[in-house]
Amino acid sequence: MFSRCGVVPDTRMEFSQTHAIISMVNQGIGFAIVPSSARVLQMENIVYRELDLPGEFRSDMYLVSGRSQSSHLRDQVKRLIVDTLRPFHAA
Repeated sequence: MFSRCGVVPDTRMEFSQTHAIISMVNQGIGFAIVPSSARVLQMENIVYRELDLPGEFRSDMYLVSGRSQSSHLRDQVKRLIVDTLRPFHAA
């Protein structure tokens, strides 16, 4: 995202695990851009602010299931998720 916008961040630390990133920010070490799903990680010193990003910077979502799970159940869950998110698809 930074590269596409012609910005070179002055990165001092990088983490691949979202909970580690949130924990460092909670301790007062910098700030971070994290996926919206990180909001479930509520910590005392964390404030989440939504970024209004263009579509090309949004993440794809995947429904993940184990091979042994019933395909009928998986199909029902997939249908529920798709139907629920349909109004947001164009956004």
